[in-house]
Amino acid sequence: MSLNLTTKEIIALGSLFGVGSKRIYAIAETPGEDLLRRISACGFLLKENGKEVTVSSTHLERAFGFAESILRQCEKWGVKALRYDDEAYPEMLRHTVDEKGEPTPPLLLYALGDFSALSAPCVAIVGTRNPTKEG
Repeated sequence: MSLNLTTKEIIALGSLFGVGSKRIYAIAETPGEDLLRRISACGFLLKENGKEVTVSSTHLERAFGFAESILRQCEKWGVKALRYDDEAYPEMLRHTVDEKGEPTPPLLLYALGDFSALSAPCVAIVGTRNPTKEG
């Protein structure tokens, strides 16, 4: 899958409250050049002060300011933002699915160092600070 979004757009969209990977994928699949129109075409609403509101140009301006600061920090520290469609993106993560079996690989990974290590066999330990009886 190719993402019809820039890295800056992915970061900006991810910073909007209520917009996660699934919504970003839906926006990426929506045709058009104007990001605000693509968001509107998907019918997404943001949560703001306890109310649902449509995404405005002001929301996007703030989100893009945030994304630019993230990208500046990445450049400063030598951190690479690996997009889902980047050649160096770990193949195993491309096959991540949600509880319904729908593909949900992370859109963006931040990596520092030897990116080839991301493709090596590995182990992950995942936990929570607030466990429940169900796990």
